[in-house]
Amino acid sequence: MTEQTEQRPAPSRSHKRFSGRRVLIVDDNDFNRALMRAQCEMRGMTVVDSQNGSEALRLAKTLTLDLVFMDIHMPAMDGIEVAWRLCALLPVEQQPRIIALSADAFVGERSLGLETLFDAFLLKPITDAALDKTLDQCLHLPSPMQAAGAREQAFSRGGAA
Repeated sequence: MTEQTEQRPAPSRSHKRFSGRRVLIVDDNDFNRALMRAQCEMRGMTVVDSQNGSEALRLAKTLTLDLVFMDIHMPAMDGIEVAWRLCALLPVEQQPRIIALSADAFVGERSLGLETLFDAFLLKPITDAALDKTLDQCLHLPSPMQAAGAREQAFSRGGAA
């Protein structure tokens, strides 16, 4: 497990809506964890990561999390098992959103019925656009276009957004 302690760059204006979100990245691949960490930190998120399911479950007991990025294919305990255990471990009001990650394009199709377990699915490699769209959906935030439309409507009525 590693936790961010060094100064990270300020999130870009379009990514500020994600600032302060607490994220756990669970992936057995060091490179994939580092890449996901960089993408999250660029958005101002606080990141903790784990290389396996057992460690992720220990962390989830002690941390308050907004999101978990869960690799589906891991040795010992796969991401589906970890997600089931995570949901059983925490009361509903404390459960973070869980986003499944996989390089296997067919996982999403084969995982029918898992929508109660995972809030979203992202295919690796993860593009910035796909990540932002998924984060907006999972965090129930308006997209930048919706936010711009709301500001425009407020200003046209003489108010401020």
